[in-house]
Amino acid sequence: MIVLSEELSTVRRRAAGVVTVLATVLIGLAACGGSGEPAAPATSASTVAAEEVFEAAAKALTTQPLQFKMEMRGLFSINGWMDVTARKAEIMGSMPIDGKSTAVHMLGTADDVWVKFDADAPSEKWMHATAAQLAGTTFDLTAPDNPGGVLGLVNAVNKVESAGTRRYQGTVDMTTSPTYDPATAGALADKLSAVPFQATVDEQGRLSTFRVDLTGLTPNLVMTASYTYGVPVVVKAPPAADVIEMPAAIVANIRS
Repeated sequence: MIVLSEELSTVRRRAAGVVTVLATVLIGLAACGGSGEPAAPATSASTVAAEEVFEAAAKALTTQPLQFKMEMRGLFSINGWMDVTARKAEIMGSMPIDGKSTAVHMLGTADDVWVKFDADAPSEKWMHATAAQLAGTTFDLTAPDNPGGVLGLVNAVNKVESAGTRRYQGTVDMTTSPTYDPATAGALADKLSAVPFQATVDEQGRLSTFRVDLTGLTPNLVMTASYTYGVPVVVKAPPAADVIEMPAAIVANIRS
């Protein structure tokens, strides 16, 4: 079949639109977090043990110092270091904001959060807010129950089963993402409530990898996350000369 250049452009635009929608929803889970409570999973006798092991494995994300990486190739890449017990965290990477890939760098302590957009631009200032101002949002990087929304993905799991030694599989309900919008999801909406995932746990029973397979929705689209435990986390406040207070409008937008 011969596709005219205009038709090809239309196909590409539609494909790009699908990818953008999926990336936005998944970033809402992976980098921002969904509900603080896990999605209700299937509870047949054959899956209860797997669910219990998986839930215990995920708890390590909020009880031990760790480094994590989340990536959807070509769309976003995030590295993070968190020590919830010591209440300190650092997250940096790139993600699409208003259709543009934007470098982001965030620092958090028990009392303060600093955020820098376009982090590669030396002229950009850090924006400071108190943790209390951002409490309940995913910018509250050291919140004990879900620091920086790191549990967003695992909380969205609605089915888990064993797939071998220290391996698990199931589905993720992406409609629990705070960035999910049925109007923009369109024809994808019915499929987003059961997106396949694969996960592994390490020898100590801690979640070590998490992979969301979106190829059933659009070709070659996969989100991967990995977790390494026991990594020291060091966070220092930026120099005062490089810091401004976060504008009230941005605080309000984060809280909305």
